[in-house]
Amino acid sequence: MKAAAVFLAALAATSLAVAAEQPVRHDRGRMQPMHQAWGQGSYRYRLNPFDIARRLVDLTDEQKGAVSKLQQQRQDDYRKQMAEAGRQLDKKFALLVVEIVGAENKGVYEKVLAAIAERDAAIEAARVEALAALQKLREPRDDDAQPYRYGSFIPRRKQDIIRTLIQLSDEQKTKIDGIRRDSYTLLREAMRDIPRPDDWRNEEARRQYSEAIRKAREDIETTTAQAMADALTDTQKKTYEAAQTIVDAHDKKVKDAEVACDKKLTELLGKEKFEALTRPQRPTRPDRGPRPAPEKKATEF
Repeated sequence: MKAAAVFLAALAATSLAVAAEQPVRHDRGRMQPMHQAWGQGSYRYRLNPFDIARRLVDLTDEQKGAVSKLQQQRQDDYRKQMAEAGRQLDKKFALLVVEIVGAENKGVYEKVLAAIAERDAAIEAARVEALAALQKLREPRDDDAQPYRYGSFIPRRKQDIIRTLIQLSDEQKTKIDGIRRDSYTLLREAMRDIPRPDDWRNEEARRQYSEAIRKAREDIETTTAQAMADALTDTQKKTYEAAQTIVDAHDKKVKDAEVACDKKLTELLGKEKFEALTRPQRPTRPDRGPRPAPEKKATEF
């Protein structure tokens, strides 16, 4: 019995350690029947320390809130550490790439890296500042037992501000859900009416098509957000408008950082080289050499 107890304690500690190293995600127990149906054997459930506490212990509302705050803090720390790890790896391998490109290209190469790093730092600072301001506006919610869905990201759509920052009544939720469904219908109809390019190889035609889709999305998003805002109380509208001001200020800082970086790179490289550098391309994969020829099957009789 004592050995069994020691084994179970070690197993629980290992599970918690593994869960702590993995990104926070919802339990995927709902997928178990599918795994079994496809003959994949027993399902390995995924539980993190926070879900274990919620399911194992009958927590009070205060305890649930404390656990949720820790889970959000864990997500924020994970994002920061991953971002910092990425920056350190970029610096490490940039030094190795410099040795390959040669001394004659080193100066330009390092200036390009510095300009992009400066842009990214400004964007990250704007994100952190906006998130702190949005968190102060966020109203207490009935679902605060779950972590804030957009805790590390700026709401990209106006309707996301309403969904994530404002505590809605059941009546408001029903009305807003109906408005959202109507917006999907409007978007489908608008996209159906946009003429497709006759020749997809024509870059200008593709650009015009993409621009028309973008404008249709923005117009419907504006109309949808306004309809949702009309369903709010006067106090909620003030919160919504304040949040929109924060998001707009964030977007302006991001745009300014991008424009400044583009200008600096254009002056450094010239317009032609800048466009070649920043033109969207397919991701480059490491060259693993030629694929081995498939084995010839023996003739079957």
